[in-house]
Amino acid sequence: MEGSDQKFVTLGPLDLRSTGMYRCEVSAEGPSFTSVDGAGRMTVVHLPKEGPQISGKVQPEYETGDNLALNCTSAKSFPPARLSWYINDLPCAGGRC
Repeated sequence: MEGSDQKFVTLGPLDLRSTGMYRCEVSAEGPSFTSVDGAGRMTVVHLPKEGPQISGKVQPEYETGDNLALNCTSAKSFPPARLSWYINDLPCAGGRC
């Protein structure tokens, strides 16, 4: 609760289990004691610690018509990383470039 008050909440240290719905409630003074609340979903993410790695038969030059079999692997992350291939800044479609 350190760093929190009636208007702000400070959370930490967070981990993946901290993901969820968070709700606050505002109550009026008596005699009515009416209240309203609001909620929001928070997702804790874990980014990969390093960039993706390309493996396979990587060489500096290829001939026209050559076929490549390469693998792109990301370190652990949450949610899982989405990997995409690009050649000369143009995206590949359907796994074919």
